[in-house]
Amino acid sequence: MYKRLYIDDLAIAHIEAIKYLCYNNSNIFNAGYSKGYSVREVIETMKKVSGNDFKVEVAPKRAGDSALLISDNSKIKK
Repeated sequence: MYKRLYIDDLAIAHIEAIKYLCYNNSNIFNAGYSKGYSVREVIETMKKVSGNDFKVEVAPKRAGDSALLISDNSKIKK
């Protein structure tokens, strides 16, 4: 149900970003999955993976919170 982000992959992405900056101007690259996950999905996944049914307090949405955030990883894939 959930995808794993391997630390090696994220470390390589950071190393490649540093190499990029040696020869190019600053830029923005997203290292996501191009799929959104709700806060509830993330919490349930954390409970499952950790084996810990921790307490969750639900609060009202804050002013300015985005309804949907999805990273576009097509640029970093290139």
